Amino acid sequence: MHNRPSITWHTVVAYRGGMKEGGEEEATELANCKEVMSALLPRMSIIDNKYRETKCTVDSIRSAKQMRPRTDDVFICTYPKSGTTWLQHIVHQLLDKAEYESGGEANALFFVSPMLERFGAEYAETLPSPRILKSHLAYDEIPKGGGAKYIYACRNPKDCLNSYYHHYTNHKILDFERGEFDVFFELFMSGRVASGDYFDHLSSWLQGIQNGHENILLLKYEDMVADLRASVIQIGSFLGGKAAELVQNEEHLMRIVESSTFSSMKTNQQRFYPNGISFRKDSFVRKGGSRDWTNKFSHEQSLKIDRRLKEECSETIAVNWWLTEMEWNVSRYFLSISTYSTFAFVPLSPPLSILSFLSVFCVIRLAFLLPGIVANTASLTALENASSNQMGRIEMTSRAIVVNMEEALNGAGR
Repeated sequence: MHNRPSITWHTVVAYRGGMKEGGEEEATELANCKEVMSALLPRMSIIDNKYRETKCTVDSIRSAKQMRPRTDDVFICTYPKSGTTWLQHIVHQLLDKAEYESGGEANALFFVSPMLERFGAEYAETLPSPRILKSHLAYDEIPKGGGAKYIYACRNPKDCLNSYYHHYTNHKILDFERGEFDVFFELFMSGRVASGDYFDHLSSWLQGIQNGHENILLLKYEDMVADLRASVIQIGSFLGGKAAELVQNEEHLMRIVESSTFSSMKTNQQRFYPNGISFRKDSFVRKGGSRDWTNKFSHEQSLKIDRRLKEECSETIAVNWWLTEMEWNVSRYFLSISTYSTFAFVPLSPPLSILSFLSVFCVIRLAFLLPGIVANTASLTALENASSNQMGRIEMTSRAIVVNMEEALNGAGR
């Protein structure tokens, strides 16, 4: 388990979602929050009863919801860490946006394909058509109509949570550099992170698609990782016009595919964010891929997400998605005999999975050959109970932190 970070002073700002006379934002600042809420919790904003990205304002959120789309608008809609920047990069190339291709900080995706709810409708109106607008708004919040097209990409919640945790610890403005994963897990599961509850967000878009919205392309992040070329063709065909023509040309198609690999994007990250956006690590683009969550999750955390996805998405097409990506892989563990001749589970990295199987086989043979080892079953049970109790205490602590934060924020909103 991670070491607890040192306690520091912290500030939490809660937006109550109302407006004072004269149109000023009504906000309450809780300053100098100590103890549990300090270094452990990221900086938060609450607008219209939902946790938002810290730079969003009441005006920018509400103007985004009320914006009137143009007929040739393309909305890239995701829950955070589900391939947003990746899709922006691909779509800009398919639409052959000259300002993006020219490069330079002023033409970074951050500005030419802005987050709608952060910049607001007024900024979006200054952009030339066709506009490529990024958004983390839920389906019921996103502006609709006018013939605009929407690309919705989703990612399995375990990898999404894991990537979001790394984003929070890497992004300086969020003040979560030394935040614990177990705390972030509870925040994510209760919707107390920017863009709110993952499961509500996913369900809202899937219900919108199932209800017959014709101009939405649904993509799975994992499918893009598995076959990027096919995904680029699918996106181009959906956009139509010049984009559809480009993906029919093998030379142009492969140029876009090669430019959109993770390795290529890592070497050219200035195209995505201006220098003013501060990260603790140089790399904004991380690993990509799937199942990196196995390096962070406990078994109980894995089961929690499995249950939640089944509960929240049982009426949607996602109910049987991600079975492989979310499976708890027992082969990552092997049995070892401690000094006291008890068994303990020790995590292994995936490349050592073959060794783990051999280890299990050897231990099973020893159990049959040495009756004394079998007699230690009681010790194993005691060890498992102790481990379970310890996990329970850690989980209760994490939940207490989240509850304390919510009480403080609710107090600020009164």
